[in-house]
Amino acid sequence: MFSFQDVTVLEFKEFAEPHEAQFVEETAEDEEDNPDYKTRAVDYWKSGKSKPRTLAGVIQKFKKVKSLRQLRRWKESVNRGGTHTNKLRFITEYVLTNFENSILDGKVIHDMDLRRWALEAKEEIGHESFKAGHWWIWHFKKVLKIVSRKITKFITRPTRTDMGNLRLVSDTFINEDNLISLTSAEATYTTLMRADLI
Repeated sequence: MFSFQDVTVLEFKEFAEPHEAQFVEETAEDEEDNPDYKTRAVDYWKSGKSKPRTLAGVIQKFKKVKSLRQLRRWKESVNRGGTHTNKLRFITEYVLTNFENSILDGKVIHDMDLRRWALEAKEEIGHESFKAGHWWIWHFKKVLKIVSRKITKFITRPTRTDMGNLRLVSDTFINEDNLISLTSAEATYTTLMRADLI
């Protein structure tokens, strides 16, 4: 007896080549969000011989710097390994890359795979407060137009190669042996009663 199990998998709603449209090239306006820009500004600020450089000197070289408070915030951010937003961006890109590679390999992907990849990225970047919960996965799927699809039949690669062989064997059985003949329903019922199969 066969039983089918419903399985929900993930796939792109509208598959497109890598998501270049979603990533905007870095411009001068984006430099403030750039961790490298922040690191260079903080390093320049702290590079004074006996004390930090003046705010005016830092502003002259780094136009996005507005105040000492901002420099202190950037210093804390650099010490923590980046901002919360930059860490989330890294996690999202890591999960998306793994997702696309798995889709191209023809693997079945579930929500748990997304969660596992997100937690791997979390460990790699050191984002302690990130949990890869239900809402993050839901938002990730919604933004990237990834939909869940229910599969009721698994067809693996070996099954695909055996399909041709299965058809050949079944055709041979039907054509050569002629064991299957059309009978009336009453004759079939009588035969099954005699064999005690009902």
